[in-house]
Amino acid sequence: MTKTGAIDAGIERVTKRLEGREEWMIPILMGLFAAGGTIYGMAEESLPFYTLLVPVMMAARFDPVVAAATVLLGAGIGTLGSTINPFATVIAANAAGIPFTDGILLRLAILAIGWLICVAYVMRYARKVRADQSQSIVYDQYESNKKHFLGEHDDNQSLDFTATRKVILTVFAGAFAVMIYGVSRSDGGWPRSQPCS
Repeated sequence: MTKTGAIDAGIERVTKRLEGREEWMIPILMGLFAAGGTIYGMAEESLPFYTLLVPVMMAARFDPVVAAATVLLGAGIGTLGSTINPFATVIAANAAGIPFTDGILLRLAILAIGWLICVAYVMRYARKVRADQSQSIVYDQYESNKKHFLGEHDDNQSLDFTATRKVILTVFAGAFAVMIYGVSRSDGGWPRSQPCS
């Protein structure tokens, strides 16, 4: 992936399209992760997104903490306000003998208010870092992070987003989608054990 330059070309394309509006990636992505959290308790399924978002956020002149917070707080607040999460809310409601819709308005309020607080917090930090990189809490690793995540990315040289690179990124994204689907299967693909009688 690194040798083809597909990721670097993709990052460059995203940052150019969002030029001047990069910070709006944060509420949009946090909203998507929160939706995953509230609908099915997104947790380990979010792991691939850390590696995908760090280079994008760094190219937008943020830091790795912004990428991590976007994923972690987004999915976390969604799970905290689990509205229809079958692995927490529905199972707990069934065990208690009540409809899972009981208290759904409170959970929606927790979700909405919590999402707003998280977005405001991350966007405030992101703006501060973008204005002055020394404000980053991982500033001591700035050069090593830049070299590691944006090693092939040169601000003075534009990379063509060719058809070949588009296909490579599509296959790459497809592999992540298959992995997320596999991890999110409740039975893990294994035969269910029969309960003891």
